[in-house]
Formats: sequence, C-alpha cells, structure tokens
Amino acid sequence: MTPTSNSVLQDRHLFCLLTAGFVLFYAVQVPLATSSADVVAFALRSNAPKPIFAYAYLDARTLQDATPLPNYHLAHTVALWVTYKCFPAWLRQTAAPAGFFSALCGGLVVGLSYLIWLRSGWTKKEAVAAAGVVGFVPSFWYHSLIGEVYLPQIFGVILCVALFLYSRPILAGMALSFAALISPLAVFCFPLLFLAGWSNKRLGNALVVGVVTLVGYAGCHWAIGSNPLGFLQGTDDLAVGKSLLFRLLSLGGIIVLNLHFLLVPLAAGWRTCWRRGKTALVALSAVVGLHLLLPVLSADFLLDKGCFLLPVFWAVSLPLGVGIARSGLGRWSTLGLMLVTVLIMETVWLLPAQRSAKLRSEAGSWLRGRFGQEIKVMGDWGTALPIAAEVSGWEYESVATHFYDVDYPSTGNFFATGEDSLLVAIGRKPTLRRWASRIPLPGFRVSDYVPEVPPGAGNLEQVFTNNSFTVYLWSAP
Repeated sequence: MTPTSNSVLQDRHLFCLLTAGFVLFYAVQVPLATSSADVVAFALRSNAPKPIFAYAYLDARTLQDATPLPNYHLAHTVALWVTYKCFPAWLRQTAAPAGFFSALCGGLVVGLSYLIWLRSGWTKKEAVAAAGVVGFVPSFWYHSLIGEVYLPQIFGVILCVALFLYSRPILAGMALSFAALISPLAVFCFPLLFLAGWSNKRLGNALVVGVVTLVGYAGCHWAIGSNPLGFLQGTDDLAVGKSLLFRLLSLGGIIVLNLHFLLVPLAAGWRTCWRRGKTALVALSAVVGLHLLLPVLSADFLLDKGCFLLPVFWAVSLPLGVGIARSGLGRWSTLGLMLVTVLIMETVWLLPAQRSAKLRSEAGSWLRGRFGQEIKVMGDWGTALPIAAEVSGWEYESVATHFYDVDYPSTGNFFATGEDSLLVAIGRKPTLRRWASRIPLPGFRVSDYVPEVPPGAGNLEQVFTNNSFTVYLWSAP
C-alpha cells in the first residue's frame, strides 16, 4: 500500500470514528419528552398515514381566523416521517425518533467537517480540532438532541460543501436542495463552496450547484402544487420584535455562552487563518455576516439560544480548531474548557428544557385525569400544544380537533369555539427574561398575560399553575 492510499484510509477511519463517536454521544442523551411545541407538532405529523405537505405544522382547525403556514420544511417532513416508521409504536408516541434523527445528522456534520477542512488544505490535527469543536458547541450539541429542523438543514449544507470539494457538483446541488427544502435560509451558506479558493472550474461547478438547487427546490414544490416562495408568508412582520438594543445584547449573550473562553484561541486562530488562507476566511466571514444580520432584523431569530446561528458556530470552528491546534492546549486546559462547556450546556440548555418538558407532561397527565381526553385546550403555541398533546394522547387527528392556537385568548375566542368549557393554558416568561424586564429601557419590559372574563361572559377558574405556565378552566354562562 502506498503512503497516499494509506493516508486516505486513515482519513476514512477518522471520519468514521468522529461520526460514529458523536452520533453515539448525542443518541444516549436524546430525551423522550420535549418542551418544544414545534417538535411536538413534527412528531404528531410524522405519525400520520402519509407525509403531510399542505401546511408546516397543524391544520386550519387549530386556528381562528388565520391561515396555516405553508410547508417550507418539505424534506424534513419526508425524512422524519420515514424515521418514525422505523421505530416501535411506544417510541412513536414521543419526540425521541426526531431526536435520534438530529443525532445522526449532528454526528455526520462533525465527520464531514473533518473531511472538508482536510480537503481545504488544513493539517490533520487542525481538521480534527475544528470538527471536534463544532460538535461540542452548546447550541450545536443541544440541537443534535431535540429533533428540530436546524441540524438536518446544516447537515444538507455541509454535505453539499463536502461533495463540492470532492468535485461532485450535481450531487452537491442535490444536497443543497435538500437543505433548502428544510429551510430556504440554507442558501445563505452558498459562499462556503469557495473555502478552498477560486478558479474557473470551481465557478463553473458552483453554477451547476446553483442550477441543480433551484431546479430541485422549485421542482419539489411544483410536484406537490405548493408555492416555492410560500416561506415569505412568515416574514411579513420581520421587523416586529424586541428593541434593537435588546436583540444586540441577546445576540452577544448567545455568542459568549457558546464560545466563552474559546474566544481567546478564536482570535489567535483567526490571525493564523488570515495568513494562511485568506480565501477560506473571506467565505466564512460572508456566511457569518449574513447570519448575524438575522437576529438584528427580528427577535424571532434568537429562538432556542442560537438555533439560527448554527452556521455561524460551524464557520468559526475552523479558526477555533487552528487556534487550539497551534496553542497546544494542555490536558488540564482542555479539561477545564470541557467542564465549562458541560456546565453551561446543563444549566442553560438541558436542565431548563428537561424541567419544562417534565412540567408540561405532568400537567397534561393530571389534566387528562381530571377532565378527560375530550376537553379542548386553547392558548399560545409554545405552552398549550405540548399540554394538548398530553391531554389528547399524542394522536394527530385528536390534537388537531382539540387544540386552538391563540396567543392571547379572550372571551371572544372562547365563545367562537362553541364549547361549553375548555382549558386555557397561558405561558409565563422565563425567570431570566423577567429579571431583564426590570431594566428601564425600551423593549425590555414584559409582563405575563392574564386572561379576564367580563360579567356575563362565563367563569374562568385557575385549575393548575407552576413557574412555567398557568391553566384555567373556562365555563360558558
């Protein structure tokens, strides 16, 4: 065996080791319960007899005077529907299959990242460090467990980049089309195709990728009769949200929570990358800049403490890996960084999510025992849907007919259901958000919504409360 073939074999072994290691690492942490209403909706939809393409979450029966969002997660819908069919019935009634799918995508991103940095001219030590770093970034780690759309999307992007660097532009375009069919924001990562530099051949291949992506994206929407630009329906209120100052401070907090003491090797690695690979740094900077604009435009892009910033954390993993590889962090320094990361991960991401999921599960079980499965639930999406799923028994048709998605329900909404009684679930602001509300600046003040019933409009009785939400029973007069 020649030295070259032996090196290729070693690279494949390292790719398999990184991928399998991180898939296993994530998979053993996947929770059965979830606090994410979106993941609850994905799980319910994935148990349907066939994939649901007509809308993104739940159908119009759950809305009052509103139109369901079009489905701009088509590829995720199909992939998750197939994934759920591979699990036993008792697991299909949980969010776990969605989490296992995210774990698989997360592990593959780590492995493919190693191949990408190696193919782009960085040393094996730097490539391993950069791939390992992205796998342990708290936002990336968290979203590799919970079953949201963000990890499958970035997996499609990273697969596209890897195939492009290995001169497979048609397959790369298909991969980017897959990512865009999960979220059209994937096209913001197009500059990553030029990580290894510019040339006429690469420009031609990039054009092929763009055409294949466009044809694949538009073709899939055309095949099911949907609007390829339907995702723009959710951007009508893009400027609505918290104040710009609040968004900038939140963005800074998310970055510090994810990178914390790694900001020091990041600065050193950035300087090294500038000396050795300006083209790669320009491509990464373009992706970082495009994605950092999103939270500035709308507070919606600050959801889940960094979900829309995953491409940013992937992009900075190269200078981070280079900085760590060059600085030669000692055993104790590496152990200290890992302990800090695990502490932040547990206290900021995992424990609050697990506690919230447990509270909703317990509340749903208690409410089902007291009021039965037939009672309907109204309230904001994030609070009421997980409770409705527990009350109704995790079956799509039952939830779709027993849940009303209303952010700030009032008596008009109650009477519009035609019910004699229903449960009203109202979320409470997180503790940290309530503390921030004390800051006397525009956009910081918030208060918990408390529904009121005027005389003659029925009776509203508080039946359940905890630190996360309150549930009322409304009864018609």
